[in-house]
Amino acid sequence: MTESTTRPGGPKVFGILSIVFGSLALLITLFGACASVAGQRSGANSWMFRGQPNAEARVAAYNHLTEKTRLPNVVQAAMFSLLSAGLIVLGAGQLRYRGWARKLTIYWSFVALIALVLVALLNVMIVRPANLAYFEELSRAAGQGSIEGAVNNMMGSWLSGPLMLVLTLVLYAPYPIAQLLYFSRPRVREAMTD
Repeated sequence: MTESTTRPGGPKVFGILSIVFGSLALLITLFGACASVAGQRSGANSWMFRGQPNAEARVAAYNHLTEKTRLPNVVQAAMFSLLSAGLIVLGAGQLRYRGWARKLTIYWSFVALIALVLVALLNVMIVRPANLAYFEELSRAAGQGSIEGAVNNMMGSWLSGPLMLVLTLVLYAPYPIAQLLYFSRPRVREAMTD
C-alpha cells in the first residue's frame, strides 16, 4: 500500500466495536458465572423458597435444574469468556491495522459461529428440557389451578421456548458475520499489513 493511498476506516470502527462488545460480553459472562456459583453455594433453600408452600419440593426442583445444567453453563461461560477476551485483543490489532488481526478476525468469526451452534445444541438438548421440568415441578408445588402455577407454566414456556434461542442467535451472530464479510475484502487485506 502506498503512502498516498488512504486506509479504509472500517478496521478502526470494528476495532472499537470489538473492544466494546468483547468487554461487555466478558463482564456479562463473568457476572453470570459468579452469580450462578454463588447461587449454588448458598443453596436454594437458604433464601429462594423461604416461606413458600412445598418449599422442599421447590428446593429439590431447583437443585435438579442446577445439576442438569451445570455442564452446559460451564461450557457456555468458558466459550464466551475466551471468545470475548480474544475479541478485545483483536480489537486492539484492528485499531492498528495489523495483518495478524485481520487473519485472526476471520478465524475468530468462524469459531464464534461454531460456538453459537454448539450453544444452540446444548440449549435444545439439555437446558430446555431441564427448564421445562423445573417449571413443571414448580407448578405442581404451587398447587393445581393456582395463579402461581399458571405463571410458572407461562415462564417455563417462555424461557424454554425457541424465542430465547432465537434471541441469543440474533444478538450474537451478526457481529462475527459482519467481521467475516468485511475483513475478507481485498482492499482491507491490502490495508492491514504488519
